Amino acid sequence: MSRPIAYVLQDAAKAPDPAAVVAALRQRHPRQPVELIASARGRAVGPMAMALRCAGVELIALAVGMPLPEEEWKLPAERALSENKSLWRDGPSVFTGHTAHLVVTTLADPSDRLLSARAIQAAVGALIAVLPGCGAVVWNSVVARPARWWEDVSHEAAFAPLVMKGGVPSHPGQRYTRLLNELLDQARAGVRDTAAPTAPELDLLTTRLQKITAFLMTMLAGIDPTAAMKR
Repeated sequence: MSRPIAYVLQDAAKAPDPAAVVAALRQRHPRQPVELIASARGRAVGPMAMALRCAGVELIALAVGMPLPEEEWKLPAERALSENKSLWRDGPSVFTGHTAHLVVTTLADPSDRLLSARAIQAAVGALIAVLPGCGAVVWNSVVARPARWWEDVSHEAAFAPLVMKGGVPSHPGQRYTRLLNELLDQARAGVRDTAAPTAPELDLLTTRLQKITAFLMTMLAGIDPTAAMKR
C-alpha cells in the first residue's frame, strides 16, 4: 500500500525547526495530540528532518536540498495553473524556480489512510506557517496548490468531520448546505427579520463552505475511497 505524501516546494533548503512546528500544530489544532518522536523506526532523525506524532499518526518531514523531479509536479502544476490563473499569478515561477523541497509522509504504511492524510496536511500547514520561502504544495503527485492557500485552509479543514450519506462520503460543508440555501432564499426574497444574516455574515458562511469543500476534496485526491472513508 502506498503512503500518502506531500511535497512542499521551497526557494531554498530550510530544515524544519521541530519545536516551532510542534508549537504551530498545537496552536492550529488544539484538540489534536502532537508530540516529537526521537527516532524514526529505530533510526536517529538527522538535522534536516524531524519525526512527530500528530493525531496518533507517526510522520516524518525531510528537507531535500534539490528541486522536486519534474515528473512529480509537471502534470498537477499544469492542471492547477490552468484552473487558477488569476489566483496564482506567480505559479509558473514557483515550480520552475524552486531549488529545494520538503517531503512529508507517514513513517509506515497507514492503517487509516484518511486520518493519515489529515495528519500530513495539518503538518504541512504548520511547516508552511513557520518556514519562509514555501511556494507550493504537491499532494500525491496529483494535486498542486499555492502554499499560502494550503496554510490558510488546512488550519480550519484538516480535521473537519467527514459526513457519510448512504455509505457515500461527502464533504463536511454539506452539513451547512441547507442552512446556506435557506439564508440565500431569505436574502433573495428580501425577508427582513432578526434571524436573517447580514451581508458580511452571509459572505463569511459562503467562504467557509467553499474553503472546507475545496480542501477536503483536494486532500482526498489520490486516496482509495473504499479504504479512506471508513472513519
